[in-house]
Amino acid sequence: MSDKLTLTAEERKLDGTSFNRNLRRSGSIPGVVYGGKDKPKKISILEKDMVKATEIQGFSTQILQISLSGKNVDVVVKEIQRHPSSSRVIHADFMRVDADSKITLTVPIRTVNEDNCIGIKVSGGQVNHLINDIEISCLASNLPEALEIDVQEMDIGSSVLLSEINLPEGVEITALIQGEERDQAVISVTETKEMFIEEEIEEEAIEGEEVEDGEIIEGEEAT
Repeated sequence: MSDKLTLTAEERKLDGTSFNRNLRRSGSIPGVVYGGKDKPKKISILEKDMVKATEIQGFSTQILQISLSGKNVDVVVKEIQRHPSSSRVIHADFMRVDADSKITLTVPIRTVNEDNCIGIKVSGGQVNHLINDIEISCLASNLPEALEIDVQEMDIGSSVLLSEINLPEGVEITALIQGEERDQAVISVTETKEMFIEEEIEEEAIEGEEVEDGEIIEGEEAT
């Protein structure tokens, strides 16, 4: 994994709707760091830094560092709250982790070699993403940014189940831990569906748009 992304934070002593609203107006967002042996800490992070971080691929599924009071703490994102209309980040929750921590996190499903998929190139089909992300359990040191599925050899009628995904070492899919009956298709290749829209033929002319010879259009006088 590449160098960890670091977010600089400040500890905040106050809380509450009014304080948090003023904090956002000043260009920062409130957050919380919790988990591990230490007590939860209320923090604030510059909004511009948070926006830049969330634009990085895999931001929510990798180990980050929070720099707080000169000390770096390894964390993962547990929840990002956004404003319902503007989508601005308004709050962030981070959970402390270490290399030996076993964590549960949702990661995206990512396909590779989709452009070279037999079902597309040869058979003219399409790849269907039936599940976009999946919950996994693993040590923090083994956390993958995504689960990859190679679709190059897949043809029409082929599918990949949760149980058929090649998992990194030490990674488990929590649904399968609960029982084999939770197994389900993640990716499938099917024929491309074409939709034909039949044009409706009007038997009668629409008033004001089509007129027969000699017919007077409503609202006009014959000359």
